[in-house]
Amino acid sequence: MVDETYEEYGKGQSEAWRVYLHGTEDERRTFRAQQAAEEAARAQEDDDRFYSSVLDFIAGRPHDILPGTVGMGWAETAKRLVAEDSALLALENKETLLECARER
Repeated sequence: MVDETYEEYGKGQSEAWRVYLHGTEDERRTFRAQQAAEEAARAQEDDDRFYSSVLDFIAGRPHDILPGTVGMGWAETAKRLVAEDSALLALENKETLLECARER
């Protein structure tokens, strides 16, 4: 009965379900690697959007950072850091600025 339930549920599911139930170890490893790569790409997109919003916040332009959020705290920290060292605004310092803002 459990096997039938799994199979019935799996009819409308993605490839992930097939790999979960019947995949070889190589298929599972490949699937996990693909998922990790997709997550890394999404995280990079999120960081890029946040960085753009931080730059807008620092410049006094409209931005997508909500008041009272952790992100706003990071943006305020980034603004203080840039006031101390404007070189942090350079694109090559993007990761440094975000990392420092998130640590404080």
